[in-house]
Amino acid sequence: MEKLDTDASGRFTFALKENCCYTLEAHHKLYANTVQSIYCTKNLKTSQHFSSKLYLKPSGKERGK
Repeated sequence: MEKLDTDASGRFTFALKENCCYTLEAHHKLYANTVQSIYCTKNLKTSQHFSSKLYLKPSGKERGK
């Protein structure tokens, strides 16, 4: 597992390895976790760019719940 932090605008980047599949997870202490499993480089013949938006929903913890 590799941990990445977003930049000031909430963006992140990283290089994908060949013949691997990836699960993206987003975590924040005040939000419910988000998981996406959509990236796989297996059987790719050319280099590609992938993009994803992960949306976090408030968990209620910010109100002491």
